[in-house]
Amino acid sequence: ATPELEEPGANYRGSAYAQRVSRRLQRSFGLVEDDGWRIGLLNVYCVVYRTAGANLPAQSLLARLAAQPDVESVQLLNHFETRAIYRAYDDPYFRLQSGLGALRVPEAQRWSAGDGIRVAVVDTGVDATHPDLANRIESSRDFIANSLSARVAERHGTAVAGAIAAVANNGIGIVGVAPNARLLVLRACWQAGPQAQGHCNSLTLARALEFAINRRANIINLSLTGPRDALLERLVAIAIVRNIVVVGAADRPNEFPSSVPGVVAVGDSDAPATEANKLQPGHSLGAPGREILTLVPGGHYDFVSGSSMSAALASGVVALVLSAQRDPRAAADRTGNMVALLQRTAQGEPAIGRGRLRMIDACQALADRTGRPPCSRDTPVAVSGLAPGESLKRK
Repeated sequence: ATPELEEPGANYRGSAYAQRVSRRLQRSFGLVEDDGWRIGLLNVYCVVYRTAGANLPAQSLLARLAAQPDVESVQLLNHFETRAIYRAYDDPYFRLQSGLGALRVPEAQRWSAGDGIRVAVVDTGVDATHPDLANRIESSRDFIANSLSARVAERHGTAVAGAIAAVANNGIGIVGVAPNARLLVLRACWQAGPQAQGHCNSLTLARALEFAINRRANIINLSLTGPRDALLERLVAIAIVRNIVVVGAADRPNEFPSSVPGVVAVGDSDAPATEANKLQPGHSLGAPGREILTLVPGGHYDFVSGSSMSAALASGVVALVLSAQRDPRAAADRTGNMVALLQRTAQGEPAIGRGRLRMIDACQALADRTGRPPCSRDTPVAVSGLAPGESLKRK
């Protein structure tokens, strides 16, 4: 910085004296002026130089410049960065949803939130009164009690529904992968207790599948596994022919529903390699399945694990993709079906023989299907951990 001498007509570029000094320094030290401006508070003319023609090391050059009689001070141009954390959501538990970040859902939600997509949740009962599912449930049926509405609130179905479509930016709870999607709640399974496994049979599942197909759901989520079943496989095949995307949990090879060609089979990408080896990496995709924060009955939240959650997250991703394309029923169109799309855009290299499933990439899948530019790989999306003194409302 060179001292600024006030002269009549001195302007933003500094006085004639200051400019003469700057030109002399450029000639003497092989510098190129990038910018210059007067700082009135310090009464100096500040100049930024590039050292393109300088033959001295940086520290030697600084010392030589500092010794010049017309130089008030000299330093390297430093760079700084902000440390603010930008949150796209006002849902307080969003930062605990690490699974969304792994799937790159927040980036994909810049373009799509699942509007216009109907997801059939074939599962245990869903708590339709949960505040984070407000206005998300379009219709419901209970194929266990043969009721026109499913009023039984059970843990598994509520958790699955929340992972798919919990309301975003309502100031409470969590964010669903496809928060604007609509749900068809189809109770085809039951739980003997809050922590018990859900159970279904061929009859109840067949009734629910037929209902979902006739109601023209865009997606059918089957967060369940079991033996090969000819009746159910025929129904799922019909759904796929009608361009309904069927997403199923995948725990072991050659089990329903992942046994049906065309099903989006999703395994737990967090499972140990020994478990992942049981699946077919060339066929099955991966999504987070450990400690997924979601909804539980009674307006509460809790962490739930298992491939059921992996499938639910994947159904949400499919809803984002279908919502963003012009024709949601073109899931199995001439350009390839949804399975091929998700495999083509999955994160990492093909995992055949490596014991790991390739992670679904929501952002890349949506960009591929809609013709948008490829997604950036370095966008931070979430911060994990509770704030001091904060507690999670769980049950």
